[in-house]
Amino acid sequence: TEKGNCGNRRLRKTYTNELGERNVLPLLFVWGDAMELIEVGKVANVRGLKGELKVLSYCDTLEQFEDFEKVTVDNKEYTIESVRYFKGMVLLMLAGVDTVEKAQWLKNKMVYADKAYFKDLPEGRYLISDLIGCQVIGLDGETIGKLNDIFQTGANDVYEVLTDENKKLLLPAVKEVVREIDIEKKEIRVKLLEGLDEI
Repeated sequence: TEKGNCGNRRLRKTYTNELGERNVLPLLFVWGDAMELIEVGKVANVRGLKGELKVLSYCDTLEQFEDFEKVTVDNKEYTIESVRYFKGMVLLMLAGVDTVEKAQWLKNKMVYADKAYFKDLPEGRYLISDLIGCQVIGLDGETIGKLNDIFQTGANDVYEVLTDENKKLLLPAVKEVVREIDIEKKEIRVKLLEGLDEI
């Protein structure tokens, strides 16, 4: 996995729900002792002559960028001056980035927002960083393993569970399988269906 800068601790990307719906809020970083940053997009290109950034959004809606007062790019915090949209991309004007030359320095850089913007997630949705490491437990109460990773397949997310025997079990994140998620207890209760084999 790619390492973060300045000693940041990369945990994982996206948030999801127990129905396997894709809701993207990617990477959680620990920034210093206080601020926690979520990776919300990537600077794909520069648009125009005034330093406007064309950002590929990782959020579930482009409009979520309107909730951000500030973002961090290339280890520097910027105040957002304007947000607009063009062909599925977010166009950002950042304070202090007012020329093509300044904007070019940020091209291909990740865009982060404070985790505090995501404190009120809709019911049934979770940060992946909160899900990773949860104990995965069968409906019979038997521990299956720990959630090790989450993959997006398009139709639904897939949970990779690492068993106590150090084997990997792939579970589709659909309501028929994932029955309950308790973030406080760090537990996910699942129903194993026939044909879900270890790999």
